[in-house]
Amino acid sequence: ELVISTAQAARDAGVKFLLVVSVLTADLTNTIFGTQFSKLESAVSQLGVTYSFLRLPLFVENYWGFKDTIKGQSTFYSPVDPEKPYTPIVVSDVGNAAAAI
Repeated sequence: ELVISTAQAARDAGVKFLLVVSVLTADLTNTIFGTQFSKLESAVSQLGVTYSFLRLPLFVENYWGFKDTIKGQSTFYSPVDPEKPYTPIVVSDVGNAAAAI
């Protein structure tokens, strides 16, 4: 709700372009993130303002949270299917891409 309200306020203030951070699974409405972000993307797409969605995977920096299991068990646990391609991203690369858009 906060992001949608902010996007509406930006439109009302005359902002001509919105770059909206989203998630890769926004189309999967049977997931937690999909449910949240599909509503956000739908609302933004109906504002009448030019927009782009920057759909991001998990951040490499989050892997620091796995350090204990990596050290103790030589593994880490993640909600990623190991049989499917997956590419996390570095936050600074996101910033560079957003700035280029």
